[in-house]
Amino acid sequence: MDYNYYFSEKLMVEKLSKPMIMKSPHHHESYEIFLVTGLVGTASILIDEEEHPLKDGALVIIDSNVPHQTNYSKASFKNRYLIEIHPLLLKSELSNSINLSIPEFFKMHT
Repeated sequence: MDYNYYFSEKLMVEKLSKPMIMKSPHHHESYEIFLVTGLVGTASILIDEEEHPLKDGALVIIDSNVPHQTNYSKASFKNRYLIEIHPLLLKSELSNSINLSIPEFFKMHT
């Protein structure tokens, strides 16, 4: 089952269970983090014009506004989990917690 959760304009969490086709690179203001599980076959990701192979269990982190494109044309996967975090969310979270210790920060956000 494919499903998406959009928490706000500053945070998106998505789970896909089948590859989507990206015809060209794209970019966005948000930072992107994704994890691929159950990958079978050959897949890659193009990040800022440099191609990188994807393997099962790959965790990919992409900076804000960096062009990127996944290629699953010869692959399938069980799940892809994606999180996009807008820089403003990080800025507000960091400014709110700058006086907290690490344990206090995680207690507030878990």
